[in-house]
Amino acid sequence: MLRITNSSWAAFARSGVIRPTLHARSIVTVKTTDAEEQSILIAQRKNRPVSPHLEIYQKQLTAVLSALHRITGVGLAAGFYAVTVSYAAGVVDSASLVELYQSIPSVGQWALKGLASFPFAFHAWNGVRHLIWDAGCEANIKGVYRTGYAVLGLSANSSMGFLGKKWKELVYTLTSNDRYAGYHTSKAVNSLTEYDSEGEEANDAKEIQDNIPVTADEKQQAQLVLDAWHIIEDVINLDMNNPDPNNNHFTLNSKNSQNYDYNYDMDFNLDLEEIPDAEDFMNSLSSPCTFKDLQVAQKHLGVKFPYPVIKYFQTHDGQEVAPSSTKKLGLMYGLQLLSLAEVITMTNYWRKVARKEENSKARLKAKADSISNDSKERPGSDDIINPQDDAIINNDPNFKIAAKINEITENDLKNYPDLMRNMSTHSKTDYLKKLPNQKSFPANKVKLQYASANWIPLVTDNAGNHIAIDLDPDVDGMVGQVIIFGRDYDTKYVVADNWGQFMSKFALDFEDPSNCKLDYDPDLGQFNLVYLDQSGNVVDGGYLEVLTRRVKGERL
Repeated sequence: MLRITNSSWAAFARSGVIRPTLHARSIVTVKTTDAEEQSILIAQRKNRPVSPHLEIYQKQLTAVLSALHRITGVGLAAGFYAVTVSYAAGVVDSASLVELYQSIPSVGQWALKGLASFPFAFHAWNGVRHLIWDAGCEANIKGVYRTGYAVLGLSANSSMGFLGKKWKELVYTLTSNDRYAGYHTSKAVNSLTEYDSEGEEANDAKEIQDNIPVTADEKQQAQLVLDAWHIIEDVINLDMNNPDPNNNHFTLNSKNSQNYDYNYDMDFNLDLEEIPDAEDFMNSLSSPCTFKDLQVAQKHLGVKFPYPVIKYFQTHDGQEVAPSSTKKLGLMYGLQLLSLAEVITMTNYWRKVARKEENSKARLKAKADSISNDSKERPGSDDIINPQDDAIINNDPNFKIAAKINEITENDLKNYPDLMRNMSTHSKTDYLKKLPNQKSFPANKVKLQYASANWIPLVTDNAGNHIAIDLDPDVDGMVGQVIIFGRDYDTKYVVADNWGQFMSKFALDFEDPSNCKLDYDPDLGQFNLVYLDQSGNVVDGGYLEVLTRRVKGERL
């Protein structure tokens, strides 16, 4: 066996027997542009670590709070200047900002307030922390951490303080069935002490309701309301599954069937799907009001609703028609049942008209007294109302409406152009001279006024006329009597002694399918629920005309 040592291996290599071999490697050159070379260089540099790399530092409270202080400062300043400059430039105004904020759902308001409250609280408390350092206190590392944790705790506590009320509002919205009463109004109502029949303080709305003194007549009237609602619901439910046109309230009036085809041909906007049916009317009936809703509404208006009216709203809160709906869904033969919020809106609207009417009367009386007395002295303050009184009206708590129904007011006013025109001229001293004499039928039942603060409209034709309860009748009238008033009614008609009696009469009318059909109104371009007389003809003037003719004893 040949054995090669290290020395022999070296000699063997020097002999030339073993030669090193060089491997040839081909090299290819590529021509590149300056831009490509630059991109390659940038790509290589991206692989290099940042010097010094942020990841080498441990997260510390000092650095985090320092950065957060600057971020919150910039954010708050940017928001402040954005609003200020927009306001100065006239792009927005305070009323628009308030309206915008109120239009945001409670959840959104809570999130928005939280987004602003914590940065504000943190920046303020951290500013105090810097002032402490400027005073030479807490300047060591332990002090920095101690004050840092204190700032976080105080900021969180202050922020929750800002959000506390909004959080309660959110919880109230999610857990309450109230339709009209909001968190603030309910809190205000709850702050007022209520007592039961024995003089002891009542604990909740149900206990207050249970202890309301109600006479036997009021209970009977309330039962008439409940029975009427049952009849109305039963009629609609039966018609939803009843294809027989002769026994259905929501079918087309056969007497005018020849006109429908013509109207379909002439009115290209008319759509068969826009004809309302029983299901549409059933869906328009709102869910009940709570007793707290009614408490708040009565306190807003400064009145006490009759017991039948309370039971009426505790069954259905009128009708709720979607703003996007193009269907005419007035359940009372074309007349719409107002929701509680709309009742408040419309009552306050007519109260302004009534107050302006009183102003005009006072001015005319003062002028007449001045002429008759041939005196140059200025009438006393008891005889004339100041011109600035109109502004006072708008700020009177009894005439204020909750902020959340401001949009309803604006939408409703669009349906009352004539009434708006009347209001604009109501402040003129000669306005009363232009008004026809106001009358009551029967006589001495309704006060001879164009409008009254104590007429509470519950039903509307959306054209300035209403069916209302009268809480301030004339000498022969009854509190709670049902009247018709509005821009077309200089004669006020008493159509029922109370709301229970009125609802009972309407339910009996509604129950008869021969009285109730759908008919096309070419002026509105819609189908409307109409009342038919004994001959099957549509009564001109609608259900309001039916009610007034009945009061006068005229045959339909």
